[in-house]
Amino acid sequence: MLPKLGSARYATGMASWLEECTARLDAVTAELTKWNAAVDAEFGRRFDFNATPAHQFEATIVAAGQAARQHAGPGPRDDAYLIMDELCEHYLSAPDTAPDAERAAIRHAVAARHPIVQLTTWYIGRNRDRLVQTREARWLEFAVAAASIAECAPDYRDIYLSLGELYVSAVDVGIDPSPVFARVATLSNAEPGSLFGGGSVRDYFAGFEQSAFFASSVRPRLSSPL
Repeated sequence: MLPKLGSARYATGMASWLEECTARLDAVTAELTKWNAAVDAEFGRRFDFNATPAHQFEATIVAAGQAARQHAGPGPRDDAYLIMDELCEHYLSAPDTAPDAERAAIRHAVAARHPIVQLTTWYIGRNRDRLVQTREARWLEFAVAAASIAECAPDYRDIYLSLGELYVSAVDVGIDPSPVFARVATLSNAEPGSLFGGGSVRDYFAGFEQSAFFASSVRPRLSSPL
């Protein structure tokens, strides 16, 4: 885990950094918006809901999505991922004693830019790949932090799936994810209703390992008891 900064140092550094980061967030959000529009247009050209047989629906929609992204090119996702790395690093460096308003400023900066929120599951997947390749715990930490920053949006069910894959991969490379989830829970939004369904994002992370999803879809796949 990243070293924790003192509250005063964190507050000063985060405020200065976030002000500078906003311009870069706006620039990459504008590029993502254009790229997403190009992908959507190409997807619409390739996929016809009414013309696709029911038994081919899932395969067809996946193939059309892949082809649309390939046609649109790589876009600015790598640039966005670099900014997300910074967001996660600052979020994780917050001391436990720092006012939540300081971390909330990071969450708000992302929530105000929906194309960044939409990248959350992609970002978790990218970090899972890097975790497997490098066995560096920071990619696990950044991925879990990103889900907290985005408050499990755009869809908490997709976040469950992405974090489940991440959890299994972490155990496979010999890293215990439990302390990371516990740490991120303390940094997450504790306000009731911050998660779809009326719960809080903090409770989501604190209870991840006790969830029905974890029991049915994660625990049976773990390669070691950790």
